[in-house]
Amino acid sequence: MRKIQLVGLVLGLAAIAFYFRTPVTTARADTDYGLPYDDFHGVFLDSSKWLAVPTCSATPFVDTTASVKVLDCAREIQDSELRLFVKAYGDPSSDQGRQFGPSELYFTNPNAVKSMTATLSIKGINSIGCPTNSTPPFGQAILGGNYFNPGTGNPKDDVAAVMLVQPFSPGTDLGVFALVFSPNAFYGFSTLGPIKLNEPLTGKVQWDQPNHRFVFSAVGPNLNSTKTISYSAADTTPAAAPMKLLAGRAFVPNCTTRQTTADVEVLFQSVAIK
Repeated sequence: MRKIQLVGLVLGLAAIAFYFRTPVTTARADTDYGLPYDDFHGVFLDSSKWLAVPTCSATPFVDTTASVKVLDCAREIQDSELRLFVKAYGDPSSDQGRQFGPSELYFTNPNAVKSMTATLSIKGINSIGCPTNSTPPFGQAILGGNYFNPGTGNPKDDVAAVMLVQPFSPGTDLGVFALVFSPNAFYGFSTLGPIKLNEPLTGKVQWDQPNHRFVFSAVGPNLNSTKTISYSAADTTPAAAPMKLLAGRAFVPNCTTRQTTADVEVLFQSVAIK
């Protein structure tokens, strides 16, 4: 079984998600993706659907130990697709820690989104690691966001559900993963299956509030998988810091012995919501 070097590098929860998974179950596939939200056929992004906030710079929804060191970044419509690209560089003055680069797009009304479906493909992920820093470099695509607060009112308790697409480990095939967490708690992690570069993937993240669970589905040329992750937290309070997003992110270790880099290019063809 391939070791997934994933969650500690993703949103600061890696070791927890890998070693302390909660049980997940296989659920019946759901083909009801909701109402079309955006197919990116315009010349520019639609400001009525997407927040006009900076990308390629400081970002919420990620661990605070990774600083931003970005030179090349894009968030644009290209050939009727949303193109997200970012390349991050390691700090050459240290062999400790890592750098982080985001290219992200945020929904204007996140609390109205209970389910999101996106068709996407990973065009490329490249990385150069460090022989004197064991932190692995990688790029990833993300869809999901914060869905509710367990009643504390603390934004660090907001419960997030995200689908991640990234290599199982640096230089290997891509995997599709599901994660439910808050900065202060871990609820579950699951692997939906493999996907290749340039293969279309339709991914869905659905909040099934009546059954206190999230349902994740992934459909590709050689993939048809649905998993559920349940939680026991109170779920009637809206998120204190609500957000839903599409993203490409790159993480790269700092390194004194050579210039380390990581980049990712993601193409989103369409988005639907409920």
